[in-house]
Amino acid sequence: MDIIIHTHLHNDHCENDALCSNAQVYVQKAELEFMKNPHPIDHRYYPDVLDDVNVITIEGDQNIIDGIDVILTPGHTPGGQSVVVNTSKGKAIITGLCCNAENFPSGGGVVAPGVHIDAIQAYESMNRILKSADIIVPIHELEVGRKKVIPD
Repeated sequence: MDIIIHTHLHNDHCENDALCSNAQVYVQKAELEFMKNPHPIDHRYYPDVLDDVNVITIEGDQNIIDGIDVILTPGHTPGGQSVVVNTSKGKAIITGLCCNAENFPSGGGVVAPGVHIDAIQAYESMNRILKSADIIVPIHELEVGRKKVIPD
């Protein structure tokens, strides 16, 4: 069985899911509900994109399989989640918020991402990630795509 874990359901993240016909697709219930009835200001949702997909809805923090969990991290979207992977080098969190390394400055603290539905939720979600992770993998960090192995 294949697994897809969506951090959020903007079309650029999920429009090819139907090509993975054997996959179980994990999404937060709040995110799926918003996708089905998006606010007009957010044009990045296509309500029918998951019609032919095996969607597994979850609520809040959940274990997906041994060594992989998700944590609810709203702000970028109403039901955003981040993926937690237990590695030999510690807990790696793949952020579900639209952020890069600059949102986690080396001096500590966080900078809320500029693309969000709710800035306060985004900020609190970023803090949660910062406090929980040994390794942070920002979803929109260009350097991540250049690495052969994460963590390196």
